[in-house]
Amino acid sequence: MEKLKSICKDTLSYIAARRLLRSSIVIIIVLLLLGTDLYNKYLSNKTNNYSKLDKEVSVEDENKNITSGTINTDVSSDTEYSKHTLGNGYSTLPDDYNQSSEQSTSSSSTSNNVDKSSITGIDLEILEGCEFNPKKDLKLKATDKDGSNISDNIIIEKNTVNTSIPGTYSVKVRVRLSDGQSKEKEFTVIVKETKLEVSLETFKPMKTNVNKGEKIGFEMDLKVSKKHVSPIAAMINGQEYPIYKGNENLFEKILNKKNYKIFINENNIPGLYEYNLEHIKMSNGSWISVGQNVVTMEVLKQEAFINNFSYEEQSKDKKIALKFDLEDLDNTASNLRLEFYKGDTLLESIKLDKMSSYSIDLNVASNGTYNIKILSNINLNQNINDKNTISNKEVFATNIEVCNIDQTSLIGNDIEIIKGQVFDLINDLGLKATDFDGEDITDKIQIEGNNIDTNTVGKQTVVVYITNKFGQKYTKEFKVTVIDTVTNDDSTLIGFSRIFSKQKSKSSYSRATNNSTANGNSSDTLRQSVDMTGIVSKSDGSMPNGILSVELPTAMAFMVDKDGVLTSGVYSIENKSSIGITVSVSEFRETKYNSGITVRPIDENISTMDRSNLHLALVGNEGRYVDLGKSITTPKEVLTVGPSSSSMIQLRGEAGNGKGKVVDDKGANEEFTLVFRINKS
Repeated sequence: MEKLKSICKDTLSYIAARRLLRSSIVIIIVLLLLGTDLYNKYLSNKTNNYSKLDKEVSVEDENKNITSGTINTDVSSDTEYSKHTLGNGYSTLPDDYNQSSEQSTSSSSTSNNVDKSSITGIDLEILEGCEFNPKKDLKLKATDKDGSNISDNIIIEKNTVNTSIPGTYSVKVRVRLSDGQSKEKEFTVIVKETKLEVSLETFKPMKTNVNKGEKIGFEMDLKVSKKHVSPIAAMINGQEYPIYKGNENLFEKILNKKNYKIFINENNIPGLYEYNLEHIKMSNGSWISVGQNVVTMEVLKQEAFINNFSYEEQSKDKKIALKFDLEDLDNTASNLRLEFYKGDTLLESIKLDKMSSYSIDLNVASNGTYNIKILSNINLNQNINDKNTISNKEVFATNIEVCNIDQTSLIGNDIEIIKGQVFDLINDLGLKATDFDGEDITDKIQIEGNNIDTNTVGKQTVVVYITNKFGQKYTKEFKVTVIDTVTNDDSTLIGFSRIFSKQKSKSSYSRATNNSTANGNSSDTLRQSVDMTGIVSKSDGSMPNGILSVELPTAMAFMVDKDGVLTSGVYSIENKSSIGITVSVSEFRETKYNSGITVRPIDENISTMDRSNLHLALVGNEGRYVDLGKSITTPKEVLTVGPSSSSMIQLRGEAGNGKGKVVDDKGANEEFTLVFRINKS
């Protein structure tokens, strides 16, 4: 049975040494069948031996007292087996083998003076690369002078065995006996050479493409038949490169497959390249041919980028001057453009021709944080097509803080007033002042010359000024035209004023406000709120070409007192856009019907009607007005406003002179909706 075990071990060792994975299953099945047959024979023989032994014991018992004497066991021997093959660390001898067990033992009557000391073991042959344990694999045993087991005391004095290199080696052992003497013995170990087999399983690049100047890496999986031999270098395109250990996993370990990495020099020229792995150098000095293994990789172009970006504020011109360079050595950029934002609002978009250096001026209306983006379509590949192109890629982006733009301004409008009309300079001229940093300083407007005589017909001049926080003075001159009672003239503004001259009229300036209302009572006044709707783009203080930003009044009011005098408002419309605009009235309607106030056409005589009957008109610049009493079927242009400027719009009217019991007792109120239409000039 021990012989059968030994055969099985040797067979398994042979299979493992040569990695015969495919045939191992067949061999094991054959061995199992053979082992079963041998085991059955062994049991049969063992049964027969037990029978013979029983018979011998019976005879011995019968003749036990016939003869007496002593059996001499004084002879000891150091004889041992030699050249037992060890494959993968397995000996052909059983682990419990001890040559001394084959010697006869004496009875208790044996002489105590007999030297029974010994060292036993075996000479050995092992396969290249196998693990080697001298004590275990040489089956070393030792006995003391009295025959006691002292194998644990064995010392390996010399061991020259190198299982990585085939050859003949020696192992010298020693054991110290109980009387102080030592016993030595030397054994021979032969390391037998095996065939080196190398199999390239995979060879691939770590990345299908790399950037200019980036290391190019490859991965490969190898099977090597000798554990103590490993790859150290690879020949790629005729040049030798070192091999490094890669990633390991349990599955590959079971399959005896290992991962390795190779890195070659970077390439600074874009393009497609082929790399051929031809040979692998092993740690034992041998070169292994692995055939042709070609992979293709691409070195990408260098992406375009912005360099030397700078900007300068030009406060007086309300501009920022940009300077930057475009670096595009490999011609990767197309459809290049600059976008200029304040917050989320796009102020300007500029197409950029492909130049190396740029100088660009951008308009800014106010201080604050602005964002600049440079976008481009980018293609880094040799093959230029839509698939490889990244659209609208952000090549450059930065925020800039604008702090020194001069926002000092003084605005207003020339106006007409009727002779004898009460004149409020600030309100009626619609004056508005802004400091250097954009702060409203309308309340700091000073009058330099104000000789307006409302009782003198004709054109008169008023001069006003402000001083900003840096001590800079801004002066502006406005015209006030005083008109007399007009005759029947059908010119636009003069004719319109003539109609309203029948009554005293008052007008006052009003900035855009929310929830402005007009209320009336039965005693002396009527007041009516007029809601307004503006259809415009979002406002942030400054708008680019193509975008309109207009600040409009959200409410208008008029009031008719007990004497029929109509008081109305003057309202500012501010164009924050970079282009001029026209303002038209597209709709005027009652919000609440039959509430007591009726707006009638200007050409209709209301002199005999009570004061709940009105003429109303919206008056702009350049002599334009809209009769709100007439039905508006098409938008009526009333105002023109230049870029980044403002203008005034007035609500004028008159009330009837007749008596009315209802309005005298209860007053009247009404709500109207006025809709503006805004277009670029």
